[in-house]
Amino acid sequence: TTAEALKALQSACDYEPDNTLNWWLLGDMHLQAGNIARAERAYTQMLTLARTATRSHPNDLNAQRDLSISYEKIGNIQQAQGDLVSAIATYRTKLKIDQQLTKHDSSNTKWQRDLSISYNKIGNIQHAQGDLSGALASYQAYHAIAKTLAQKDTGNVQAQTDLVISYWKLAVLKGNNGVTTKEANDYLHRAIEIMVRLKNEGKLNAEQKDWEQRLRNLLVD
Repeated sequence: TTAEALKALQSACDYEPDNTLNWWLLGDMHLQAGNIARAERAYTQMLTLARTATRSHPNDLNAQRDLSISYEKIGNIQQAQGDLVSAIATYRTKLKIDQQLTKHDSSNTKWQRDLSISYNKIGNIQHAQGDLSGALASYQAYHAIAKTLAQKDTGNVQAQTDLVISYWKLAVLKGNNGVTTKEANDYLHRAIEIMVRLKNEGKLNAEQKDWEQRLRNLLVD
């Protein structure tokens, strides 16, 4: 049960208080259970540990990624609380770390995906704030990375669905900032094509099975 999982994760954190992964998992479990305040405390502890690790070992790239993930988790909490100003600032801090990591090793697909997630999350807030031109630029940066990763590994469902989401995000900006209805429909058709293929291959999870119809509902005649 969730309660048992939380108890086990808390015990793991108590036993290894310097293990960032334990705090990450504990925060995720609290968030899943709807305990936002407790999730925030766990993520804040993860952030503290990651900051300490990067100061002590500035060349430790794994510690740098832990720091990036910590900022992402804190940003998610801020966004859930409606503090979009703080959230976008936190995501931009994450973005800078991801840019440095990918600059160090551009072939690392995990870091490239982290970078794409930063652009996506920043774009989401820009969109919510009405900064449509900013959102478009962020979504285009997200899409460029997602497309590259999807083309490199056509069998990777996560990479393929990331590409679908990037098409989806671009399509919802139709009619604004030069995104025409024709372009929006083109994005949607490409996303639908991927979803149909994944469905036929039996690779969709329960949540993703209605994506195809939701995408079709956005098509404009």
